[in-house]
Amino acid sequence: WLKQWSSYRIETEEVIDCGESVVVVHRAYAQSRPGTDETTLRRATIWTVRDSRIVHIDFNVPYTEALDALEPAAAE
Repeated sequence: WLKQWSSYRIETEEVIDCGESVVVVHRAYAQSRPGTDETTLRRATIWTVRDSRIVHIDFNVPYTEALDALEPAAAE
């Protein structure tokens, strides 16, 4: 899937500890051809950890969905 981009990179913006979950917020930068405008997309990955082991990973979660998932943990 990366063949469609002439350049592609991801930068981590924030790592949020939510107890059993860790949310990694990142921004992806892609350029379809040299000289064209760069496209950016803010996404997140949610890692679920139990007993010091990763038990589940949700990749490429829309940023707003990741924030919604945090709200119950923030209320505790």
